[in-house]
This record gives sequence, C-alpha cells and structure tokens, in this order.
Amino acid sequence: MSIPENAGVLPDSKSLIPLEIPQLPQQQDDPESSPFLISFGKYKIKECGIDNIDKKRARKALKLIKEIGTSLCCENDLKNFNTKSVGDRGDYSVLYNGLHPDAEVKELFIDSDKGRIFFFILRRIFYILSITDAHYNTH
Repeated sequence: MSIPENAGVLPDSKSLIPLEIPQLPQQQDDPESSPFLISFGKYKIKECGIDNIDKKRARKALKLIKEIGTSLCCENDLKNFNTKSVGDRGDYSVLYNGLHPDAEVKELFIDSDKGRIFFFILRRIFYILSITDAHYNTH
C-alpha cells in the first residue's frame, strides 16, 4: 500500500469548510394552523357587565376566551362553540357603533341561560366587544 501523492497538501480555499453553519430552509407555518389573536381594542366599556357576573360564570368566560385563544384557527372552528349572529337592531345596535358596516357581531354563550361574550372576527383577530349577563332587547 502506498501513500497518496496529495496526503500532506492542504486543500485550496474553495473547498474549506464554510464559516457559517449551513441550515436547511425552514418551512413556514401555515397561518391557518395558528390560533386567532384576541383583541379588546373595540371593547365597549359602557356595555360591559363583567362586574355583575357571578364568579362561576366569570371562570367559564375566562376558560372560553382561553380556549378560543388556543384552538380557534379558522371561522369554521366556531362550530365547536355555542354562538349566534346578532343583528344590528334594538339594543344590539350599540355593539355595532364604530364598526365597519360589514362586521358581523355574534354572541358566544357562556351558559345556556345567562352570560354572553359579544364579538366579531376580522383578519384572524377575535375582537371582544362586551362580556355581560344582560340580555338585549331586539325590538
């Protein structure tokens, strides 16, 4: 067995190990796979009834908000929650004040008989408008 001719020769600079660590291209996360953001930016403080909600319902409301913030990835996921569209009529019209005319306000039921979270969705943001025990008059 013989020693190769280039055994003691350093390779040229083109074949040296690069100074940066090569990385595989990162796969971009699909935006629909991440949960919606939650915003209180359009919150209607005058419509807020959170101070009057009993502790049990307040805990349920917070759990619902947490669940939305961790699992609502598309509007179709709302089918997993008890919601209903609310028209711009009667006492509900105050919820529409200052919103875009195309906004669709919905109510999320905290309990079957009492407690509502009023919201709308725009560009993957879940805007909370009000949290209340009160029922609105639709006439």
